[in-house]
Amino acid sequence: MLSSFSRGVSDYKKYVNPYWVAALDDFLEVRNFVSGEGSRLYDEHGNEWLDLVAGYGSALLGHNSEVICGKTVLALNKQLVSLQPWGVNLETAKLAKKLVQSSPLASSGAKVVFGSSGSEAVEAAIKMAICHTGRHACVGFNQGFHGLTISAMSVAGPSIWNSVLLSKNSKVYESALIEPLLKEQPETWLNRLREGRYAAVVIELVQGIGGGFRWTEEALERLVHACDETGTLIIVDEVQTGIGRCGEVFYSSSFADFIPDMIVVSKGLSGGIIPTSAVIVSDLVHHSMFSGDGRAKIHGSTFSGSAIGANVALAVLEQIETKGFLARVKRNSSWLKLNLEKLNQNYKALESVDGDGFLICVKFADQDQTLAAYFVQLFAENQILVNLASHRVNTMKITPAINITRDELQRFLDVFEALLQYLENEDEVA
Repeated sequence: MLSSFSRGVSDYKKYVNPYWVAALDDFLEVRNFVSGEGSRLYDEHGNEWLDLVAGYGSALLGHNSEVICGKTVLALNKQLVSLQPWGVNLETAKLAKKLVQSSPLASSGAKVVFGSSGSEAVEAAIKMAICHTGRHACVGFNQGFHGLTISAMSVAGPSIWNSVLLSKNSKVYESALIEPLLKEQPETWLNRLREGRYAAVVIELVQGIGGGFRWTEEALERLVHACDETGTLIIVDEVQTGIGRCGEVFYSSSFADFIPDMIVVSKGLSGGIIPTSAVIVSDLVHHSMFSGDGRAKIHGSTFSGSAIGANVALAVLEQIETKGFLARVKRNSSWLKLNLEKLNQNYKALESVDGDGFLICVKFADQDQTLAAYFVQLFAENQILVNLASHRVNTMKITPAINITRDELQRFLDVFEALLQYLENEDEVA
């Protein structure tokens, strides 16, 4: 007789995605995490796991944060009208005000356009850029990632996702809005930006799936100058870096005098509970799209800016803005990166440690480029969850809850060093 878990997996294969079940079975084994608390998950057998993926970074304060869950229950108990198609949602106004006032756009009279996912927010930002400039092309950088809708995928440059789609249907991008650029050749992309035909450039200040590439002050200044010359807007995708992951409410704030035209945030706002995204956009760009007869609600979606989602996001922001919280994030993430860099110096299996804050990527040095995937499996055997940086080969990505403890991070480091030592001993025997 099948167990309830086996029946559930069978139904998942039949009604959801059999290919994902097969992939899990080949790579990490199929399991169901039935509960979670902080940076710990518990599977159907009661085993405890240390989670350094945290719902792709969305469980910013850990799984089932007492503060976030408590605020969610309070909001539900108020019997709020979460969606108001013919009203003004004042809970959303509170969240918008807090986001604007915490952002580099605070002095620009910025507005907020809400959505449910990062992809949706990127689409909204691209649409506003096109509307404001009258141009119909945007650019991004190779190894970037901005979501899995068509124009969000296009702005990411070559990737496994658009390669698969192109191989299935060569017409997918026939009328794409986006034209990707190479970050490795700054003179090339600066010259192309100066052509003045682009509505916007979309960037991640630290690439996540791209493997931790971080913009320098100098490169960003050159980008800003080129965009200023041509009226090209700058859209900063902070879906991963925003809401405290890198020790600032907005990572954009860590660059001196940098004021982008739009900032996109999502994952961390959700608390890992209610899907929420936002575009913080300058008043001038917002005006271009929404002002005029019949245009007040020219863009939106059914579940964007819900009252319950706004309450959860406000609770997240209140928590990370408590005294000392972000300073502790900076200290602990710097401590983790420093210890990873020591491992990088001591073990030939590692090539580099990149990223910033609690968005850290570790690149392995083997020629056949399989070690990262192998280590993800080895960590799983030790009941630790880490991820792969899919756009950068042979790279492991770490995005834990930003309130993860030093003891939990030490456990990860101890296992990592033991695995590296094991690999080195194996090589010596061979």
